[in-house]
Amino acid sequence: MENLYAQLKYAEKVNGNFQEAVESANRNFKRFKNVPGYFSIISEDIPKFNVEEHQKKIIKNYETNPILIESVKGLQSIEETFLELKEQKFKGIKKYLPKRKDKIHNQRVNNLDNLVGYTHLDTRGILFPDNFITAAIYGSAFLYGVFSLLAEPNEATEHFRNIFSPLGGIMVGGVFQLTGAPTPKIEEAKYLDSKLIELK
Repeated sequence: MENLYAQLKYAEKVNGNFQEAVESANRNFKRFKNVPGYFSIISEDIPKFNVEEHQKKIIKNYETNPILIESVKGLQSIEETFLELKEQKFKGIKKYLPKRKDKIHNQRVNNLDNLVGYTHLDTRGILFPDNFITAAIYGSAFLYGVFSLLAEPNEATEHFRNIFSPLGGIMVGGVFQLTGAPTPKIEEAKYLDSKLIELK
C-alpha cells in the first residue's frame, strides 16, 4: 500500500488537475464567445470532488498506525517521531558504524515508513553493508581477492594491491554510506502533522 503522505498529496493533485481542466476548457471556448449559444463552464456545473472528505477517508485507513495515533492524541508529532528514530541510531558517529538489528526500533520505523515513505532508518544487522565501516571492509576484501586472482604475483602488484584495496574499500564505504543514509522526510512529516490538525 502506498504511504499516507503520497496518497494525500495525490488527492490534492487530482483536485488541482480538475480545476485546471475547467479553466483550460473555458480558455479554449472563449474563441467561440461571439457564436450564438456560447456558454462558459463553471465549477458548479460539474460534480464536486471533495478533497477534504476524500483525505479523511484515506487517513481512516491508517487509524491503527501507532505513530498516527500518537500524533492524533497529541502525545508526539510525526515529525518528532522521525527525529527521535533518526537520533537513536544515526546521530553523530553512529551513522558510520554497524548497527545491531533492533526489532522494536524497526517496527516503529516500519510504521513511520507507512506514513511518510521509506526513511532508511531501519537496522539490518552488523554484517549488512549499509554503513561506512562494514561496506569499506567488504569492499577492501573483494578488491584484494580480485587483485590476487587477476594480477601476476610479483612485488609491484602486491604493493599495488595492498595500497589500492583499502583505498578502494574506503571509496565503496563512502558510496554505501551515501546511498544508505536516512532519507530526509521532515517536510512529509510536517505536512502530515498539519493535515491531521486541519482535518480534525
